[in-house]
Amino acid sequence: MNKYEKFYNKINNLENVTVNFVGDSITYGLNHCTINETYVAFFADMFAKKFPAYSVYRYDGIVSGALEPIKEFCKNEVTQGGYATATFIKNGVGGNTVKRALNRKENFVGKMPNDEYPDLTFFMFGINDALMSDSSKFVTPEIFYLHYKELIELMLVSCPTEIVLMTPTFNGPDKLDAYAQMVRKLAKEYDLMLIDLFALWQTHYNPNVDRYGQGDWLSGCKGDACHPTPTGAKEIAKYIFEQLMKDYKTFLKKF
Repeated sequence: MNKYEKFYNKINNLENVTVNFVGDSITYGLNHCTINETYVAFFADMFAKKFPAYSVYRYDGIVSGALEPIKEFCKNEVTQGGYATATFIKNGVGGNTVKRALNRKENFVGKMPNDEYPDLTFFMFGINDALMSDSSKFVTPEIFYLHYKELIELMLVSCPTEIVLMTPTFNGPDKLDAYAQMVRKLAKEYDLMLIDLFALWQTHYNPNVDRYGQGDWLSGCKGDACHPTPTGAKEIAKYIFEQLMKDYKTFLKKF
């Protein structure tokens, strides 16, 4: 049985689905993307085009501080389909590490702002955990692994959702490799879907181009080698969506 079969069956049967994206500033969209240019927003747009029978909505978390949970979500209509509803939750807080996310677990454990449990929950962490210049965030790859393991165990016992792990994107060459390896290790240990965004950004990296080797995928601001432009955010969404639909097609071949 495909681990994500329940979600895929819901799409096939035009049932309501809820997808939750939990992460840091890359998920939130800080600080070079508008509310409609985050990777969550682009992902919702792609879903709407692929499945036009769905009415698609986004709930974008409004952040009050790096150490605070999200206290309010703004509902945005993406498109009206009429047969069922697909809801996408932008659940990112700038500066979040895995440990900080655990301290705001009420944002992603339990029912979402649409009063439904998520069918899929995507997690992306690592950039802040690996930030050696900030002692309030930095942990070794080994501690990162233990914190992430705690997060996964919490989800498995507390929330009826399937989990998808995503490796961190980019913060300059070589800085995130050990953390990406830990995410891959956890995905294998828990038999979870892995979206390897780190590999995507490494493939795109070219030391001979500007913006820390990522060109128009990154903002280009001095000292900022991690926050994507709308172009970069769209590439993230495209890759996530392609990987999810690839698994979906594998599921459909059974019928």
